[in-house]
Amino acid sequence: MLDERELFDQAMRRRPAALSQLLGGFYPLVHRLAHALTPSSRTADRVVRLMMIRSLDHVGDWTRADSARRWFWHHTVLTTRRVKLSNVDWRADPLITAAGVPDDVRYSAFICAIRALPVQQREAFVLHVGEQFDARSLGIAMDCSAQAAAAHLQGADTALRQVMGEDLPALMRRLAEAMSRLTPSAPMVISVVTQQIARHRRRRWSRKFANAAFILLLIAAAWAVWRMVEV
Repeated sequence: MLDERELFDQAMRRRPAALSQLLGGFYPLVHRLAHALTPSSRTADRVVRLMMIRSLDHVGDWTRADSARRWFWHHTVLTTRRVKLSNVDWRADPLITAAGVPDDVRYSAFICAIRALPVQQREAFVLHVGEQFDARSLGIAMDCSAQAAAAHLQGADTALRQVMGEDLPALMRRLAEAMSRLTPSAPMVISVVTQQIARHRRRRWSRKFANAAFILLLIAAAWAVWRMVEV
């Protein structure tokens, strides 16, 4: 395992082992956030895939784990906002299936109530309960001030307390447990990250080849024009 300085230096140089260690370290976080914030596992998987692809183009922007973590927080949340949902089956909601109690009406109603909250209230509540984000971290992830994030969290808590009443604290603990179960296994992380890095390298080489071929065509065309003028 590389230390932090070596890790980011070698990742910037596109060393496969460093990229695998770096992205493998953040993949579980992205997976949890995407599935917790999206009521469809299929859509959440698409968010995770997009995030991994985008992250490989931004490795050079990070110098420390903190900056990379903030980037993943922020862009995972924003990406979940942009994806389109259709024909969502609430019974297959990741926060319900991960809890392992699909027939628990009270817990299912709690998750449905969370999904019905305004977007930023929903994000603030899920990230605070499931990932223990404080107001500052929420602001970074949600692209707003810490004060605004705290207000969104308070709004969510007030709305849910009106619906769930005294059951809310126990339901929040179950939500946190469900989110922890959304963490993918180590073999899955290694497999997915390795595949993404390999695909990204192929795409980079394909782009380089295409650019080189285009330049050669331009040179050939310029040479042909020059010969015609010379004649």
